Amino acid sequence: MFNLGLICGVGTTTVTATGTYAYVANNGGSTVSVIRTSDNTVIATVSVGSAPYGVAITPNGSYAYVANYYGSSVSVIRTSDNTVTATISVGSGPYSVAITPNGSYVYVACELSGVSVIRTSDNTVIKTITVGSYPHSIAISPDGSKA
Repeated sequence: MFNLGLICGVGTTTVTATGTYAYVANNGGSTVSVIRTSDNTVIATVSVGSAPYGVAITPNGSYAYVANYYGSSVSVIRTSDNTVTATISVGSGPYSVAITPNGSYVYVACELSGVSVIRTSDNTVIKTITVGSYPHSIAISPDGSKA
């Protein structure tokens, strides 16, 4: 078993669709730990933005999107080599992320500014949606029609 006590300020954890790897947001360390689930070994530590919290993986398993709370950004990690390929500016206080079932859009709940929508084909914010106060979590319906 891996020791999460070594990881200061753990945010959310997500597992690849195959169950092979877990991605753990370490908001106290501004990193994401990549854990091989077969033997619970940390195989990579990826530097991302300030205070990462939410993390989600595209349905095809190619990318992990990480909400960086204090950085007002989302880091994009290519899972094949665990390299950050993009950093996207979003609203204030990004907290959690959800990806549509077809992998085309990422919805980011920004605690202080609503929901940012990222188009994954070019990692561009295409819309900011006003919602109620302090959104923390977001989920996408199975058919992708609602967030």
